[in-house]
Amino acid sequence: MYLEYWGLKLPPFENLPNSDFLYFSPKHEEALTRLIYAAQGRKGAAMLTGDAGMGKTTLTRAFICQLDSKRYDIGLVANPSLEPVEFIKEILYQLDVQ
Repeated sequence: MYLEYWGLKLPPFENLPNSDFLYFSPKHEEALTRLIYAAQGRKGAAMLTGDAGMGKTTLTRAFICQLDSKRYDIGLVANPSLEPVEFIKEILYQLDVQ
């Protein structure tokens, strides 16, 4: 209903992050550049931190969209509260490692 009223093409408030709605502030652009640098430079790991609601999840989705799926194996661990062994198991599961 509000899509027609406001002339919107997509629902703006969904439960899942949508990188199409990401606002690229200078800090968001720098974070994305650093994530891409870490992946392309084969740095092994990168960490993105920030307060709740700052766009970390949406930014990581934008990052994943920019990666070539033929070149990179992509796994997404959405639960940060896993115990260490469960965390490793989840990574292996995401990367389809038996």
